[in-house]
Amino acid sequence: MDGRLARFLRSATDLGAELDSLADFVNFGVTPAMILYLHSLHQSLTLGWMMCLVFAACSALRLARFNVGRYQKTQGFLQFSVGLPAPAAAFISLMPLMMILGWGWNVPVEVTLVFQALSSALMVSRWPLFVLKNRRLSLDNVRWLLVGAVFIIGALLVMPWTVFILSGFVYLGSIPWCIWKHHRRPLLFLR
Repeated sequence: MDGRLARFLRSATDLGAELDSLADFVNFGVTPAMILYLHSLHQSLTLGWMMCLVFAACSALRLARFNVGRYQKTQGFLQFSVGLPAPAAAFISLMPLMMILGWGWNVPVEVTLVFQALSSALMVSRWPLFVLKNRRLSLDNVRWLLVGAVFIIGALLVMPWTVFILSGFVYLGSIPWCIWKHHRRPLLFLR
C-alpha cells in the first residue's frame, strides 16, 4: 500500500523504494525467522538457527532481485513475478505456527523446518508466480469478486486461522498452474 500511495501522490523516489525494501527485509525476512526460532526452531539447535539465517538471506536476495527488476524495461502487462514475494514467503513459513495457534495441532519442529526451507527456496527460485495486484478484472467478473470478497470477509470473522491456513495451501497448490500458464504466455514474465 505504501508504494502504491507514493506513486498516486507522485512522491515516489528511488531512495524511498530502497527504504521500502529494507523495511520489507526486516518485516518479512528477519521477523518471521526470529518468531519461528523463538517459538520452536530453537529446539533443533544448529539446524534451527541455520534455517532462520537462510530464510533471511533468501529474503534479501529476493528483494534485491525485485529492486534490480524495477530498472529493467519490460514488455507487456506483468502477471507473474520471479519467485515468491517476501510477504508471501513470510506467510508460508508461518503456516505451522498458525496450525498450532488456530487448530491446536502439535506440529513437529521438522514440519516447521520444511515450511521455512520451502518458502526460502521459492523466494530465490526462477519459477513464475501470480502477482495478484497486477491482475486485470473484466466487468463481467466484478460481481463474482464482490461475492467472493464478502464470503472471505465473513469467513475471516468466524474462523480466521482456518482461512489463513487454507489460503496458504491454495497459494502453494497454484504454483504448478502458474508454471504451466507462464509457458503458454512467455512475454508476461519478468526474466
